[in-house]
Amino acid sequence: WADVKNRLDSDRRCYGFFHPRLPDEPLIFVEVALVDALAAIAAREGATPAQLSMAWVLGQGDHIVTIPGTSRIDHLEENIARWDWELSPELAAEVSALINTATVAGPRYNAEMQSSVETELLPGELLPGELV
Repeated sequence: WADVKNRLDSDRRCYGFFHPRLPDEPLIFVEVALVDALAAIAAREGATPAQLSMAWVLGQGDHIVTIPGTSRIDHLEENIARWDWELSPELAAEVSALINTATVAGPRYNAEMQSSVETELLPGELLPGELV
């Protein structure tokens, strides 16, 4: 994460155009704050942000399956190192208070990008700028 953050710090325009989920302020600044907070929770728990994220997602229900993508063996090893971690209710609530529909919501892509993607629009989901 530090490497990605350093690259983004050098060009604050990165991602803001492509990811319209967080309105009202430049997207990357909000996402960096959320990820930093998630990373702090993970570090406190002796885990990586990826491990905490996957455990939290899996804790959302038995109908959930994570499909983490990676092209590096070390990331694969990191992903599976805590495959059986079940978060305590208190820890799950802490992560849920940080990452939720009030802090991260909206379409994944802006309208221009969405027009080239056919699989990412959920039923009832609107494109940026569309009215209900």
